[in-house]
Amino acid sequence: MQKLFGQSPYPANKYRWDIDRVVHLVKLCKDSETRQDFYNNCIDLDFVGSECSKLDLTRTKLNDVTLISAPVALSDVTKGLMLELQHFCYKESSGAAYLYELVRHIQPKIYSTFTCTSLNTCVTALRNKFRRLNKSKSRNDHAEVLLSEPFLSENPCAKNVLLPVEEHDDDSHSHQDTRSSAGVSLSVGHVTASPTCSKAQSSGPSVQSYAVRKIQGRADGLVEQLKEKEKELLILRNLCADKEKKIVSLDNSLTNSFKKIKKQGQTVDSLERQIQLLSCDKRKWETEIRSLKNGATYQRMRRKIKSLEMTIEITKQDKYCADDVSALKQKMYGYKKALHSQKQVAKIHLEEKRNLKKDLKELKSRFEVVESELLEMQSESLQTRSDERGRPFYDSIEKCVMNLIGECDVPSSKCGQVIQAVAKWVFCKNVPLSLLPSSNTCIDMADRAQVLSKYQVAESLTNSDMWDLHSDGTSRDHKKIVGQQVNLDSGRTLSAGFSGVAVEDSASLLDNSIAMLKELVDVFDHGSQEAEKEATYKCMLKKLFATMSDRCSVQKLFNEKLVEHRSEVLSDDTEVHFLFCNAHFLLGLSSECEKTLKSLEKLVAAELGHPLGRDNDAKFAHFKSSSESSAARCIYVQDAIRLAQGVMRKMDADSSGWHTAVKMCKKIQKLLVSE
Repeated sequence: MQKLFGQSPYPANKYRWDIDRVVHLVKLCKDSETRQDFYNNCIDLDFVGSECSKLDLTRTKLNDVTLISAPVALSDVTKGLMLELQHFCYKESSGAAYLYELVRHIQPKIYSTFTCTSLNTCVTALRNKFRRLNKSKSRNDHAEVLLSEPFLSENPCAKNVLLPVEEHDDDSHSHQDTRSSAGVSLSVGHVTASPTCSKAQSSGPSVQSYAVRKIQGRADGLVEQLKEKEKELLILRNLCADKEKKIVSLDNSLTNSFKKIKKQGQTVDSLERQIQLLSCDKRKWETEIRSLKNGATYQRMRRKIKSLEMTIEITKQDKYCADDVSALKQKMYGYKKALHSQKQVAKIHLEEKRNLKKDLKELKSRFEVVESELLEMQSESLQTRSDERGRPFYDSIEKCVMNLIGECDVPSSKCGQVIQAVAKWVFCKNVPLSLLPSSNTCIDMADRAQVLSKYQVAESLTNSDMWDLHSDGTSRDHKKIVGQQVNLDSGRTLSAGFSGVAVEDSASLLDNSIAMLKELVDVFDHGSQEAEKEATYKCMLKKLFATMSDRCSVQKLFNEKLVEHRSEVLSDDTEVHFLFCNAHFLLGLSSECEKTLKSLEKLVAAELGHPLGRDNDAKFAHFKSSSESSAARCIYVQDAIRLAQGVMRKMDADSSGWHTAVKMCKKIQKLLVSE
C-alpha cells in the first residue's frame, strides 16, 4: 500500500487496519451483487468516525491541531466522539497526552475540567461500558443511547466535582447526610423523624422511643462515616498536592539535563571545528616544509656551493688569481649564510609542526573525554569499571563505598544496593548489582580507606610544626579499648585508631602510643629503608608538644616514662606539656557523696518513722526512686526554679500568666523549705 500511494504520512499500521476491516466486511456480503457494489466503493483515508465526520474532524485536522478552526459546542461533544478520538490516538500511537491536547482545541471546558490521567481513565471506563452493552445478549439500543449522550454529564472522573465540606456549630447548625437510604434528616442535639417514624408515634410511646433510638443510632453512624470520608478527602488532596510538586521538580530537572546536553553538544561542535582548523594548518605547514626541501632554490644553492668549492680548489693552484679567490670566498660565505638561515627557518617550521601535533593530540584526548561524558549522560546505564587490566572499579565508586561504610554506617553487604537505589531514583540510571562491588570487595575498599587514613595522619604529623596526643579509654563487651587522637597546629583533630589493652596503666598507655607512631611510620614509609623509617619516627616524636589522658591516676607516671623514652630516642630535653583531666575524679567523688547522703537519710527516716521529702506524700507515690537522695533532688529543683525565675524576669510583667507562675514558684520554695 505504501508503494502504491508513495511516501505518505499515513502510517503502515493504519493501512493494515483498513485491509483487515475490508476483509471483514467482505465476509459479511452474502451475494455477488452486494459484494461487487462493495468493491466499487472508495476508502476515505481521512475518515476517523461518524461522530467526527459530523463535526468536520478529519485525520489531517486531528494530526495538525492548528487546522481546527473553532471549539465545537459542549453539547456536541458526545461519548461516541470521545471514544473515536481515543481510538484515533491508539491507531496513531500518540498516547493519552495527545488526546488531552485534542480536547483542549475541540472544547476547552472539558480540558479545564479534567487532568490528563483522569480523562484517560474516564474514557477507558466508558469504552469498557460500551463493550459490555454492545456484547449483551439482549441486543437492545442501550449502546447507541450511550454514544449519543453528552460526555460532561455527571462524570465522576472530573477534577472539579469535589463538593466543599462545611463545618457548623453544634448549637445552630446540623449535619445532613444525603446518602441515607431511609430518607432521614439528622441534626446534632435533636432528631426530626421521616414518614417512616410517624407510624412509630401512632403505635405508642414505647414503639416511638424505640424508633427514635434506632434512627438516632443510624444518624450517629452516618455522621461518623461522613467525618471519616472528610478525613480521607483531605489526605487525598494533600497527596495530590505533593505529587504535583514532585512533577514540577522532575520537569525542572529534565529541562536542566536537556540544557546540559545542549551545552555539551555545542562544546563538541566547537572542538570539532578547532580540530578541522588545526588539521588544515598542519597540512599547510607540511606542504610548505616539503616544498622548501624539494624546492629548486634549495637544490640550486647546494649545486652552487659545490661548484664554488671546486672553483676555489682550482683557483688555489693559480697564484695569480688571489683577488678572484677572495671574491669567490665572499660569495661562498654569503651562500653558506643564506643556507644557514634557510635551515633555521626549516627548524622553526619543524618545531611549529611538533607543537601543532601536540595540540592536536591534546584536543583529540579532550574530545574523547567530552564525547564519553556526553554518551554517559545520554545513556540509561552507568559505567562502574574501567578497561584496564583486572577491570578495577572507578575511583568515584570506591570513594562512594568508603564514604558509605566510614561515615554513613552502611554495612558492606548493603553498599551495592544503596548505590543502585540512588542511581535509579536520583540519576535515572539502571545499574545491575553484578556491576557493583560485592560485600567482600566493599570490605577490601574499607581496608584501603583505613590505610589511606593512616597515611593521612602520618603525612599531617610530618607536615605540621607541632601536634598533641590525646588518649581516651572505654569498655565494650567487658574489653578495654584505648582510642588515640592527634590535634594538629592548624586546629584539626584526627583519629589515629583504636586498640585493645588488658590494663590501662602507664606502661600499657606508653606501649600503645609507641605502637601507634610506628604503625604510622610503616604506612608512610612503606618500602623504604630502616634508616628512613627511624628518621621519620624521630621527626614525629620531636614535634610532640602536649599529651592528655582520661586516666588521671596514671597520667603522671605515663608522662615521666614518655619523657624518658623521648630523651633516649632524640637525646633532647625539649619540654613536653602535660594536661591532666580530672573528670573521672570528680565523677567518683560525686558518686561517693551520693552514697553517703543516702545512708544518712536512711538513719534519719528510721528515727522519724517516715520517709523524707516527697516520698512521705501519697500524691508522689508513683515517683518514688532509690537512685537519688532527697538532698540531691532538692538541689535540682532549686536550680530549675531559679532558672525559671530568671527567664520570667526577662518577659513582659504585664503578660498573662506571669503573676500566676511567680506564685507557683514561691509555693514550691515553701514546700522545699518545709521539707
